[in-house]
Amino acid sequence: MCEDFRRQDDRIRVIYKQNEGVGASRNTGLAMATGDYILFIDHDDWLLEDHIQKLYDLLKKNQADIAIGNFSGFLEEKKVFLFYICFILMKGNILKKTILLQNGLK
Repeated sequence: MCEDFRRQDDRIRVIYKQNEGVGASRNTGLAMATGDYILFIDHDDWLLEDHIQKLYDLLKKNQADIAIGNFSGFLEEKKVFLFYICFILMKGNILKKTILLQNGLK
């Protein structure tokens, strides 16, 4: 499946390695990243189709360096998830790559 996605989009790279934990995997991805921003998503995370675009748009609009999108609830009757987005200076799920590298964060 991963190779199928890689063949469809030249931005996707597949890395094969022994399981060394989430931290080592993120460090490998960070070292190979070519964009300005990093987004960490875990296997059990649920994102709506426009979630990343909304985070990015808010980053730019507010000239923020880091954005966090937190899950806060699910409305059963409407079948929708509720999210709130905030900007924090030193913690986050989407981080400007230069902040990570300049501060030795891995």
